[in-house]
Amino acid sequence: MIDVQLREAGWEADTENLNYQKGTCPEKGRNLAIAEYPCGKDRADYVLFCGLMQIATADETH
Repeated sequence: MIDVQLREAGWEADTENLNYQKGTCPEKGRNLAIAEYPCGKDRADYVLFCGLMQIATADETH
C-alpha cells in the first residue's frame, strides 16, 4: 500500500526490488524510495532520495 502511495506521488517505489539490502543506492536523476536503508543503528522503512540528496526518512514502527 505504501509503495502505491509513493508511486502516485511521483517516487520510484518497490519494496522488494528497490531495497538497500539488495544493493539499491541513490542515483543521479532518479527519485527513489529505497527500502530498509541504514539509519544510525537501525534501518528506516524508506528513505526518499531526489537524485543523490536524501530528503525524507519514513519509519512506520516508531
